[in-house]
Amino acid sequence: MDIRHLKTLVAIADYGTFGAAGEAVFLSQSAVSQHVRIIEEDLGFKIFDRTVRPPALTARGAMLLESARKIIKEYESITQNLTGDGLSGRLSLGTIRASFKGALPKALAILRRRYSQLHIHVQMAVSPDLVTSVLNGRLDAAIIPVGTTVKKNLCWLPYTNEPLVVLADINAEGNTDKELLENSPYIRFFTRSSSSTARMIDKELLRRNIHLHSRIDIDSLGPVIRMVEHGLGVSVLPEPVGGEPFPPNVRKIPFGNPPIKRQLGIIYQKSSTKTKVISLLHNELFKLSGSPEFTDEEKNL
Repeated sequence: MDIRHLKTLVAIADYGTFGAAGEAVFLSQSAVSQHVRIIEEDLGFKIFDRTVRPPALTARGAMLLESARKIIKEYESITQNLTGDGLSGRLSLGTIRASFKGALPKALAILRRRYSQLHIHVQMAVSPDLVTSVLNGRLDAAIIPVGTTVKKNLCWLPYTNEPLVVLADINAEGNTDKELLENSPYIRFFTRSSSSTARMIDKELLRRNIHLHSRIDIDSLGPVIRMVEHGLGVSVLPEPVGGEPFPPNVRKIPFGNPPIKRQLGIIYQKSSTKTKVISLLHNELFKLSGSPEFTDEEKNL
C-alpha cells in the first residue's frame, strides 16, 4: 500500500463511485478496484461493504479515510517543501454553477497551459456544501458568493463584484428597473447556491416597495435567460464579469438604488498546502474580472 492507493480511496469517498473516482485520478475502474483490494489485503479487513450499491465504507473504512486525508495532506506538504514550486499534482476546486458564466473557464485554461503538471478537478455544488467540503478537506478551495457563512479558520480572497441587473426583452414596457419589474411577469432565479443573492434582491424589492406582477421560480441560470430572451418575463441576475455576455437581443438595466453588486471569492483552509496555486488562480480571476477595487471590510469577510 502506498500514497497512490490512499488517494484512490479518498477519490472514491469524494466522487461516490469507483467509476467516477477512476475518472478523477486517471485510472480505469478495474485499477481502482485493484487499489482497494491492495489496501484491504495489507490491512486485513474490508474497507467497503460490497453488498450495497454503490459500495459503502465500513466503520473501519471510515476511520481509515479520515487518516488517509491527513496522511495525503502531510505528504503533499513535504513534497512541495522539497520541490519548492507547489505547481504540480492535483487541485480539487469546488464552485457554484453560475461561476462558469464568468471568468472561471478562461482562468482554468490559462493555468492548464502554463502548468502542464497541474491537474485541476472541478466539482459543482451549492455554497453551504462547498464550505463544508473545504472545511473537511474534500476540496482544496471553492468559489462562493459573499453572504455564505464562512468559518474563521478559512481564508477569503474576493476577485470580482458582479453588478445585479434587470434583464428584459427589448419590447418589455418600462425604462427603469422598477418599471420593468412592475410591468412584466417576474422570473426569479433561485437555488440554494444563489440564496444569499436572492435575499439581497428581495430586500431591495421590499425597501423600494416594488410590486411584482407575478413570480416564476427557476433553479438554473440558462433557462432564466432564455425565457427573458423570448419575452416571457423579466429577471434580476448577476451580470458575469470577464465571461459570457448576455444575448444581444435583451436589455439590461442596473438594479437597485444605488446599483447593487454581489461579490465572488475563493475560500480555502489557512493550513492548506495548495496556497501557491490557489493564489495563482485568484490572480487570473482577478485580472480577467477587471481588477475591481475592494474595501478593507470586503477583503476580510
